[in-house]
Amino acid sequence: MKRYVNFLALMVFLPMSYASDDDDDASSATLVEQEVIYACVKYDKKEGSLKKDSPLRYTEPFEDCKKNEVRVSWNTIGPEGPEGPEGFDPKLMATLQKILDPNRFYPDLKNDPDLFIALPEMAGFWAGEIKDGDRSDTTGMNINLISKYKPGYNQHTWFGFAVKPSADGSAWSESNAILDPSAHVWKHYGIDIRSHLRFEKGMWVSYEATPEFRAQHPTWDWRGYLISPLVTLLMNSLYDFMEFDSGKTKFCERLVVTIDSNYEFSFAGSICEYVE
Repeated sequence: MKRYVNFLALMVFLPMSYASDDDDDASSATLVEQEVIYACVKYDKKEGSLKKDSPLRYTEPFEDCKKNEVRVSWNTIGPEGPEGPEGFDPKLMATLQKILDPNRFYPDLKNDPDLFIALPEMAGFWAGEIKDGDRSDTTGMNINLISKYKPGYNQHTWFGFAVKPSADGSAWSESNAILDPSAHVWKHYGIDIRSHLRFEKGMWVSYEATPEFRAQHPTWDWRGYLISPLVTLLMNSLYDFMEFDSGKTKFCERLVVTIDSNYEFSFAGSICEYVE
């Protein structure tokens, strides 16, 4: 039976191998049989080269090619290639992020694909943008929300969030056992919240904890090492407090973010106003 494949498929590797069963010989090596594959492909005599996009016709070793064809052959096992780079391609992450949902930001898609931050429900003049897999070159934030923006004028309110994996990966381990005793590894994230009004007035942010929380976690820098379930809870709580879905434009000159012993967030003490 004759099989056809595009000539671009020449670089397909089909290794055949078998290992020695001699368990007594610690130095026994794996033996590899290199099979040779034969095929015929159309040849352009005038150009002196293989025809572009010519289909590849596999043959038996003893089978002759046609007059307008030439024989090609290759081993199924090629030379070992160079070691590839380590890490995760940020461009691939951005592409995957768009495919999954363009309105979601994945702080660590490779290692923590279940964690994402979605744009809030917005009404009125609010509009949002997610920087694909990285921070905005302009604001330094992953998520940027803008209200009452008019090209050519600096008359708008901006609100930005940044969430990134904690650099050293260390955090107070007791939080793991309290929130989920079965979890052995939590991903930890650092957060950053910023805002300004008409490029004239910036927002001062304070990250606090109740005395009860401090008694339970005296050394936990929760802002720099926030475990993934609490990242989602914080962002949703902040969205509700800022009322992005109300149609109003709210600006806080002072934002106080407080975590309590029940791992809930509040914003008491914040100084905010609705701007025209």
